[in-house]
Amino acid sequence: MVTLLSAVFGPLVESECRRALARGWLILVRTLAALAILSVTMIDLWYGWICVYSIPDYRPYIEFRFGLTLVEGILLTIALVISPAVLAGTLAGEKERGALGLLLTTRLNSREVVLGRFAGKMTQVLMILLVGVPSIVLFAALTGSDAKTMGVLLLLPTAVGFGGGGLSMAISAVSRRGRDALLSVYLIDLVFLLGPLANALKLSLGPLEWLLLLNPYSTLGSLVWEERYEPALLSSGLWMALGLIGLAVASWRLAPNCLGQLDGAQVGRTGKRRGRVPPLRGDRPMIWKELYIERAGTLGGLGWWVCACLTLLLGIGSLTMAGVMIWAKWQAPASGQEWYGWAQSMLKIAVGESGLILSWLIQWAVGLRAAVTIASERERGTWDAILTSPLEAKEIIRAKLWGSLFALRWLFAAAVLAWSLSFAVGAMSGGDYARLVIGTLVVGGFMAAVGIRASLASTTSTRAMTVTIGIWLGALVACSIIAAILTAIAWLLLFITITVMSETLAIVPVNMRRYASAMSVVQLVIGYAPYVVAMLVLVSYTRLRFDRLAGRSTEGRFALAAERLLHEPTPVLTPTEMREPSPR
Repeated sequence: MVTLLSAVFGPLVESECRRALARGWLILVRTLAALAILSVTMIDLWYGWICVYSIPDYRPYIEFRFGLTLVEGILLTIALVISPAVLAGTLAGEKERGALGLLLTTRLNSREVVLGRFAGKMTQVLMILLVGVPSIVLFAALTGSDAKTMGVLLLLPTAVGFGGGGLSMAISAVSRRGRDALLSVYLIDLVFLLGPLANALKLSLGPLEWLLLLNPYSTLGSLVWEERYEPALLSSGLWMALGLIGLAVASWRLAPNCLGQLDGAQVGRTGKRRGRVPPLRGDRPMIWKELYIERAGTLGGLGWWVCACLTLLLGIGSLTMAGVMIWAKWQAPASGQEWYGWAQSMLKIAVGESGLILSWLIQWAVGLRAAVTIASERERGTWDAILTSPLEAKEIIRAKLWGSLFALRWLFAAAVLAWSLSFAVGAMSGGDYARLVIGTLVVGGFMAAVGIRASLASTTSTRAMTVTIGIWLGALVACSIIAAILTAIAWLLLFITITVMSETLAIVPVNMRRYASAMSVVQLVIGYAPYVVAMLVLVSYTRLRFDRLAGRSTEGRFALAAERLLHEPTPVLTPTEMREPSPR
């Protein structure tokens, strides 16, 4: 078996797979993924059992299909997020450190290097996806799905992970830094996910209509609820083809780009400072450096242009639609209803339906920017100079936090403007608006804290970015479970309180509906309270342990004395030195 794998993937595959499967974080991520899927499975089965117990003739096919949709959606999210996180920086990070050029000087060719790294990292993705197989099989059996549908349900997340991994390898081979590669992959995935909005906006793609199937979530409805596996199978084929094309491009461009970078060729537009730089303030030198110097090349060439286009599209597009609605309402009240409805529907589709994906993108960008703040300083050799300066830990951490948030200020401002206008004209509900704005701000701050902590403990930018994205996914699962439990407890306490205070049971539903709006606020607070607590604890812990984690201090005085006693030789005094009195 090993000989066959070596013949297909090259001589690196065995060592890469062993090293990949020995990572400690893999156990943590698998545990969190299994916990999320197990929670969904048990809650859905429990609810189905209640329905059957209440109505013996009831068949909970709808409930089980809903649970199958949730589990499949979780697996697709894991494949979309984790696959680029572990693969996008694997080649670009090696080029940054200069190790890839040495590897290419051996007898290994580019194809063997690319396939060996790809196979090793993909084993981690497959090990995480395997935790969802029992739930998929169980729900598919309970819903009466045939073998073909079950096979496509298992194939689709694997194909998405394979395609995302191949795309990540291609972009990593041509990128200068791992951060640029990872963010570029996520931006391309964002374009894929927003593809179905073209149909909603009545935009025809003509012969490229089949590209809309690159959004794997769009095929879940027909696959789970209608058992039509053809769209999902075609989507799987597209992702597999994307992965193969990505591997071919990576094998083709790896050596030229790597050797060109070693020769001093510039790859992409990096380090170019944009905007006005204010004069240095003596009381905050670290914040000035992070806000106005380190922002150069923050997102890479592709990342900067895509974020700039998104910012302009959100700002100008939402202002245009709002202007059309104001004109239709005040200038043409009789004949402007059609224009008013059209502009409102455009805002609802383009801004409302893409709000969650855009919020995730901002959170990822903040976390990735924070994850390289310290690791990149180590790679450039400037971190030692910062540690030997009189700057305190709180100054360095505060500057890194503000710099990570400051880098995405225009995109966040454009998103808030678009969401606010959509809410003002009735294209977005108040609950969705509050969740998007508060969630992006709170989780963005949490991701900045996570990225700085990961960057402080990681030796390379690639590892710091991978840890940051993995923690984001784990926190999404853990905080959702905690919020669901606390919300259920809050509703139960409210129900008990209203029941005790009500004179008759008939008015209990009326009183419950009366407090529904207040409970929505409670749910919003409960949903993001774990992120706030985790962020404060993480920032405080990083600040307290900064000197130890950064290497600026080692052990206490007792430990240092014991170290000297055990390892430093005891000086031997001559008889003359022993007779001489010690100087006072």
